[in-house]
Amino acid sequence: DEDSALTQLKQFITNEFPHCDAPLATTTHEDENLAPLPRNFSNLNVAHIRGRSVSEGFGQGVLTAMGAINFDALTDLPPAKPLNEERSQLNSGLEAVAKSLTIQLNSSEHTEGEVLKAHLSIAKDEEFRQTITSNLVEGRSSADAIIATARHFGEVMKNSSSAYMRERELDIRDVCYQLLQSIYGDERFGSQNKLTQPTVCLADDLTPSQFLELDKSLL
Repeated sequence: DEDSALTQLKQFITNEFPHCDAPLATTTHEDENLAPLPRNFSNLNVAHIRGRSVSEGFGQGVLTAMGAINFDALTDLPPAKPLNEERSQLNSGLEAVAKSLTIQLNSSEHTEGEVLKAHLSIAKDEEFRQTITSNLVEGRSSADAIIATARHFGEVMKNSSSAYMRERELDIRDVCYQLLQSIYGDERFGSQNKLTQPTVCLADDLTPSQFLELDKSLL
């Protein structure tokens, strides 16, 4: 049932999922305070935004605000088909996502590979699949079931006392959106962040796939 599936998925995320990710560099206590602004810039008293860099060097581009996948913003979802058809396309979508991630993983670089490995673990996890399947009932579409699953686990992870678990909410959201794209196509659930010019990205959070799909030559 749903409670059993949730318990087993929590165990998977707590005990196995952490080993699918390469550890990130930790921030030392000395790094916690941002460096002071250059004197000439400080004297201008202009509005500015402070942040931490994720790579060395300097970049120049149009400042663009981006956001992670927001399921609440998805409207006009596909209508529900007969339950047997919905179950069939949901199962096909799950298999297609797992196959796509496997193919990408086989030709990926290290950092990208760690992300893909983590997402593949979620996509193939039986308890994750069981939860989505249990959300697919008569009168609901596959999209409804996927979004309900993402919201459910999202709330559980956001309220976790573990910082690692809270961060993993993005991975669940990411895999669920990939599943929507697999079933309904990119035209209906397309990329939400496409770069067309040199860009400085401003974002509270992006899912791993959102970051990986950005054109790095323009970022």
